[in-house]
Amino acid sequence: PFVDRVAYRHNLKEIPLDVPSQVCITRDNTQLQVDGILYFQADDGTNGRELWRSDGTEAGTWMLKDLSSASGGSEPSYLVTLGGFVYFAANDGVAGTELWRTDGTVDGTTRVADIRRGALGSSPQGLAVFGGKLNFTGDDGSTGRELWGLEGSGPLRITNLWGSSSSFPEDM
Repeated sequence: PFVDRVAYRHNLKEIPLDVPSQVCITRDNTQLQVDGILYFQADDGTNGRELWRSDGTEAGTWMLKDLSSASGGSEPSYLVTLGGFVYFAANDGVAGTELWRTDGTVDGTTRVADIRRGALGSSPQGLAVFGGKLNFTGDDGSTGRELWGLEGSGPLRITNLWGSSSSFPEDM
């Protein structure tokens, strides 16, 4: 079918929206509680896929930080909130994919820890909040993929279910 003419055009770009607190479902099927700010990954054609935030207006939508020195971006994933922070996995192009967090500001967007030293990273997956604590799976390079938790001093492996081999916990 062909369009002869556009009968009506409506641009929502300049209309601010009141965004109430709500639960959002991310692409990797995790829920992200937001208080009027939506966090998401996007590619602006220059920096690759990076973490962005939006209050529902054009002026209030911006990339938090260019985390990756690589051209493909940091590919943030598994976004969850806990204690006023958004936690996520991202690859900075140097330490590999590791656990990060943001308070919604550029300076407040930092790597939590380098669990697996080197360019491979621990590849945190399945970030989930349980019992008021952040839990995820990760690979420290010596015991394989195991269950980890974030304590006050940093990430700690919760258990090693299968000695020197990965137990591959999932579906948290």
